[in-house]
Parts: sequence; C-alpha cells; structure tokens
Amino acid sequence: MKLRQGKLIYCDNECSPPIRIFQSGPYRWLKFGDNAIQSAMNTNAPEQLVLEYMRRMMSFLIFQDPPGRTLHAGIGAGAMLRFFYHHWPD
Repeated sequence: MKLRQGKLIYCDNECSPPIRIFQSGPYRWLKFGDNAIQSAMNTNAPEQLVLEYMRRMMSFLIFQDPPGRTLHAGIGAGAMLRFFYHHWPD
C-alpha cells in the first residue's frame, strides 16, 4: 500500500517534530515532521498490518507457534496490539 497523498486531518506544530495525521479512503497514517510514516491503519480493518515493515516483523509466526505473552515497548498507533488481539484474543 502506497500512502503518499492524503488529506491532513490533524496537525500539532507545537511538538518537535510536528505530529501530522493524514487520511485517504479508509487508510489513516501518522508522521512526525516530514519523515517516513511512523504507523498506519485501515479503519475498515484495524487489525490489518498496513505497513510492510510491520508485516515483516510478524513473519516469525511462519516458523513458530504464536507467543504466549508479548512485551510492547512503545505503542505507536497500536497496529501490533490490534493484530495480536484479533488473532489471539486470549
């Protein structure tokens, strides 16, 4: 999914770097300053991992059973948490 252009729906210029949230269709993403996208979600399927780097991080599940417990240091937009809760609600 290419998230290049979208409507700016929130901007906080008092932070350094500024926080910006964009939306295009069901996709919403978070950027700090003009840098790369930090996190993204599909509002129609919030458990979906939209960004490739997040899908790659979960690729370990191909080779082993899902973890019984996980530690999340930093939440971003919560994409990983929604993914885990959707697939393993217990």
